[in-house]
Amino acid sequence: MLLLLSTSEGLYTTQWAPGMGTAIILVLVGAVLGLALGFSQFKRAAVFWFSFGYSLPIVIVVLGWILYSRIAWLERLLDLSTRLANSLILLFTSQPVHDTALFVVFMALVFWVIGLLAGFALTRSGNFIAMVVPAGAVLVTIQLYNAGKGGGNVILALYLLLSVLELGRMTYVQRRVYWKEKSVALLSESRTDLNVSMVVVTCALVALVWLAPTSAKSFSEIKTAWENLNRPLHNVQENLGHAVAGLQGPGTVQTVAFYGDDLALGSQAATGQSEYFRIRTPINFSRQRYYWRVRSYNFFLNEQWYTRDATNVSFSPVQTSIPLAAPEVLTGEFAITSLVPNLAVLITPAGPVWASHPAELVSMLTPDGKMDPVQFLSRPPVMAGEQYLVHANVSEPTILQLRDAGDTYPAWVTVENLQLPDNLSPAIRLLAQRISAQAKTPYDKVDAITQYLRDNITYSTKVDNPPPGQDSLDWFLFDSKTGFCNYYASAEVILLRSIGIPARMVVGFAQGEFTSPDLYTVREQDEHAWPEVYFPSIGWVEFEPTANQTPIVRPLGTDLSSGQSFVGTPPYSPLQNIPAASTPITALETGTHSGSASAVNWLLALVLAGLILFTILQLSSVGVYAEKTADGEEIGQWLLPVVLKHLVENQGWTAPDWLLQWAYVAGLNPIERSFTTVYRSLHWLGEKTNSAKTPAEAAAMLTGRLPNVASEIEALLHEYQRQLYSIRHGRVHPARSAARAIRQEALRVAIQQRWSRFRGIFRLGRQ
Repeated sequence: MLLLLSTSEGLYTTQWAPGMGTAIILVLVGAVLGLALGFSQFKRAAVFWFSFGYSLPIVIVVLGWILYSRIAWLERLLDLSTRLANSLILLFTSQPVHDTALFVVFMALVFWVIGLLAGFALTRSGNFIAMVVPAGAVLVTIQLYNAGKGGGNVILALYLLLSVLELGRMTYVQRRVYWKEKSVALLSESRTDLNVSMVVVTCALVALVWLAPTSAKSFSEIKTAWENLNRPLHNVQENLGHAVAGLQGPGTVQTVAFYGDDLALGSQAATGQSEYFRIRTPINFSRQRYYWRVRSYNFFLNEQWYTRDATNVSFSPVQTSIPLAAPEVLTGEFAITSLVPNLAVLITPAGPVWASHPAELVSMLTPDGKMDPVQFLSRPPVMAGEQYLVHANVSEPTILQLRDAGDTYPAWVTVENLQLPDNLSPAIRLLAQRISAQAKTPYDKVDAITQYLRDNITYSTKVDNPPPGQDSLDWFLFDSKTGFCNYYASAEVILLRSIGIPARMVVGFAQGEFTSPDLYTVREQDEHAWPEVYFPSIGWVEFEPTANQTPIVRPLGTDLSSGQSFVGTPPYSPLQNIPAASTPITALETGTHSGSASAVNWLLALVLAGLILFTILQLSSVGVYAEKTADGEEIGQWLLPVVLKHLVENQGWTAPDWLLQWAYVAGLNPIERSFTTVYRSLHWLGEKTNSAKTPAEAAAMLTGRLPNVASEIEALLHEYQRQLYSIRHGRVHPARSAARAIRQEALRVAIQQRWSRFRGIFRLGRQ
């Protein structure tokens, strides 16, 4: 009951909507009914109809009691029915449902079913999985969407603790029944020791797991598996988002994307000081300017930017790097820490080729199957304090290279990046021609237009609306001559396109505040827009027309290798080992996400745990002094578990059964210890063994269950009997080799056996 109560409490603490208390009441009442039905002698069909018959009145009464007060019950029912009907109509017509009654009723039904199933599974069949897994899955889902708020982590830890205790208690009860059948005496002291030991070990285990340095999304393989599991539900999830539009609690999931599918020119620039990101760059590379991209736009209509003809594909961190529609150059690694909760997009440098976070990649596809990235939609969202890695092209072309690039553009570039609005003012075309009249190369024309905007337009964080009927860009270029980055960048893209130079609008963030040697802090005021211009054989290149930004100064150079390109890693393949990132920004620094840690912390924790485990195993197998067997094998006489047992007993305490068992097994000679594999394997396979069975009988029983290792079982039995009854001692190494093969086969069969039972539960549920 405590276990189920912790699950419903996990929902209640989210405060997503009024009436969440219904889940607490219904899960407990449902559990009581499930326990009673499990104890009963009814068949499954009768149990189903009893459950259905009780469910309708109980759920309605609890909902009416919690959601309403001081009105007649008939009015409560009528009002609730009307609210549900209206909510369903809105849901099925893909409209937002702001009434939370539908969500409350749905969760009430879910927890009622969970209580029924758990109680029935416990008393009818003692099925631990059917009792614990549904409630646990719901609780984990709630915590994923609650983003760790409302004490959810503590509730999750409590649920884990209670689940392990329940498993231990069920195992003990089943064993007690078996002991009673076999007339095995069990002292009251033994019962106390077993129960106390179970509680202590469980608490220690949960504390060890919970307090270990972890990051919910540190390993890309886990993220990828979760993403693959959820990918079929993305569209459904988006549609069902309308059903929870009215949820307003502190646990409501609100993702941040910064820029949407369309972008208006706007009237106000961002000016806040809130920190958004911290980005570590390749330390041995000095680039003139970094830009942190969110997305690009290629279509301008009615004073708004859009992305046309883009394709969405799933991106997994374990796949090869993105086949860019640009020349391969050297790549650098960037470590990006988000300080924004539930970030729905990945912030990247220019030219990203790989990211450590699962994503949906929005890109333009070229005729030869290559990609021109537009945006990375993070799936799932990036949590505050989480760090992800991006590998990106970081070469910086020289002025000479840009001048020599020419104007032979690929068809896929001109089709998507020369579009102009139908109502474009002729004055804008004339202005572009006049500014670039003396320029000989596309680069010189771009540079001339960039410099013109910087020299002739005044930066302002606010833009007044143009007079009625006048185009905003006309007003910006010829009349007001004031504006912020959206206007500067849009004007340059349109001016360049009007003279046949492919360009696009890119939004994201300026590089931010630099802290030596490799850290950039990006704030709200760094939100920025800039143009990218395409150069054949080079790709997209950023330019900076906004007057309040430092101008880009490029090296003159002669070729790409003589420019300031990054020298360090070759074009990256994620199938190689990922190099360690620079020191990450932890939650301690940001104060935004508890429990976040880097892969470096994970590695240190694993190494430390490995050393501790190795030391314990060594102490368990080597004594303070040793004697040798006939074939030279050492047998420890004073082993760690034996020492611990004596220490406990010397204090006047009763050693727990697990310590006695450990000391007994450790004190055996190597061949006897190897033969315990036979009894352990029988236990894994669900066979009941006792001291009355001879070793030969136990071996014969195991041979019947594991015919594939019959020869190994026979060999192990032979060495064991030789050790016990022959003048010549048994051989240790053949015994250990046979025991190893038996363990592997027993584990394989046991896992297969449990998997079959697990599948049987769901088949039964469908029936």
